[in-house]
Amino acid sequence: MITYCTRFILDYVTKTEPLHKLMHKNKPWQWPDSQDRTVFQVNDALANAPVSTYLDTEKNTDILVDASPVGLTAILSQGLSETYAS
Repeated sequence: MITYCTRFILDYVTKTEPLHKLMHKNKPWQWPDSQDRTVFQVNDALANAPVSTYLDTEKNTDILVDASPVGLTAILSQGLSETYAS
């Protein structure tokens, strides 16, 4: 589930960096508090706004687009402006 949802978690790579350290070769495998915090932080990101959900035709809808020489992306969002307004 996390692999699919990485595109929806803001700063996913930065947040999960302690977990990626577990995959380094020639290092002993340890699970300190930083890994526990990371797992809870990712779980929280999946369970709280902004999350993916069905379109609500009663809410305002925004289309966010971005382009580069190698790709194009678009996000259809509702309530995003309220989430990041502060």
